[in-house]
Amino acid sequence: MLPFYFDEGIAVRSFEKRLDRLALWIVKVCELLTVAIGAWLTVALIANVFCRFVLNSSLTWVDESSALLLVCLMLAVAPIGFHEYIHISVDVLINNSPASLKPIFIILINLSTMTLFGVTGYFGFFMVLDDFKTQMASIPIMQGWFTCFLPIASCFVILICTNNIAKVLLRRELPIKIRDLS
Repeated sequence: MLPFYFDEGIAVRSFEKRLDRLALWIVKVCELLTVAIGAWLTVALIANVFCRFVLNSSLTWVDESSALLLVCLMLAVAPIGFHEYIHISVDVLINNSPASLKPIFIILINLSTMTLFGVTGYFGFFMVLDDFKTQMASIPIMQGWFTCFLPIASCFVILICTNNIAKVLLRRELPIKIRDLS
């Protein structure tokens, strides 16, 4: 049992279940996005190599879109990493601390992450507004369609971290990955 917890009522259990379902939905969406972006990058890069070396004419849009899609891929993977506790700083700090401090560290790390992604999402929102005024050089679409991943992924990470904190406070248990190492 953890050193602190909240009393469970019907409203608290309902909130916890909804938040957990939302977090799982976010993870599934991010997993699908990761597969879709990875598949698109693979097809586009293979097509570019074929066109460049066989047809002697490279596709101009592949380089620009690939660079932006790699950023989108990183942002799509971030919520999964925080949900699964596979972020390196989380492992190093939490797994090497006493069992009594692990819940506090989990909460502090998630609060820090929420703050970072809150700032990133806030400024990312305004960046997206500016990027919808800028057309990409090689593709006739606005750059905002790529950069919109930043505030969306920031909101996803904040919701995942909120769920992580709720699990510690409401369920009074550590995540399986961290519990196994205790």
